[in-house]
Amino acid sequence: MPNSKINIRHALILAATLAGSWVLALFFSRYMLSKMYEDQSFIILNELLTNKDSHPLGYYISLMQKPIAAAHILLAIIGTLFITRARQSALLWLCLLVLGDTVLLIFSELYGGPLLDIVVDWSIPEMFQYFKEVSLSVALFVLYRDTKQFIYVIFAAIAIFLFMDDALKYHESVGHYLAPIIATTALPTMLKTAPNFIGEVLSLLPLILILPFGAVSFFSANKETKLVAMILFGLLVMLFLFGVVIDFLNNSSVTLPGGLREILHVIEDFGEMITMSIMLSYGAGRVWAERRLSKGEVTWGAASR
Repeated sequence: MPNSKINIRHALILAATLAGSWVLALFFSRYMLSKMYEDQSFIILNELLTNKDSHPLGYYISLMQKPIAAAHILLAIIGTLFITRARQSALLWLCLLVLGDTVLLIFSELYGGPLLDIVVDWSIPEMFQYFKEVSLSVALFVLYRDTKQFIYVIFAAIAIFLFMDDALKYHESVGHYLAPIIATTALPTMLKTAPNFIGEVLSLLPLILILPFGAVSFFSANKETKLVAMILFGLLVMLFLFGVVIDFLNNSSVTLPGGLREILHVIEDFGEMITMSIMLSYGAGRVWAERRLSKGEVTWGAASR
């Protein structure tokens, strides 16, 4: 049976490490910002502080405190996921992941900026999303190793694609590449959307090539794996709804009621984060359940609950 106790020693080590790191980060950022403010650092760093004539040094120090706080809260969430893994509780992981999503959304809405804005690539909220995508792909590969059900490789490949798309801006790059071609068609007028956004949607068409492999793998899988695959597919549909459909609507020129576009903007980003949190916690839960099954500790029906 899974160990229900949390290792107190590990929790104390995590808390002490994060506290020390937080203090050091605040000290180092204050030191570096003072050097940059006085143009005594590297030129490329000095130029990052814009409008120095209009703001005192304390203004920049205050700005930097927010990303440092968000980063350490995020590290605390990830560290807690690690030290609580022995409990093998998908619900606990889901609560922790959603807590991280919520905190980062609050930071994004209150402070924004290149390090905290949820829509900026490689911002702290985006890095949390990268962590979930990579972790999900690892969990799915572990499931394949433990069960030999090839459908998990398909889903793992999709998780890797999601990470590469987010981190390397795949669909944005393809969208801009296709924009001049799409601009010569009637699509932008018909859909009331800029050509590059139409190109971003079309960039996902190569994923159709996965469908035949996915279908063969699905129908050759056992009954239990088919159920897991259907749940994962449903979650991917949710991700598509938030990341593509709502994004497309949000970037279109379709007239929306006052304030709705701003609400859709939040729903899109937060919906993607929550959906990925559900997928990761479910994937981790399936790994733990399969291992309990292999040890004969529970039946599949009990493990699924």
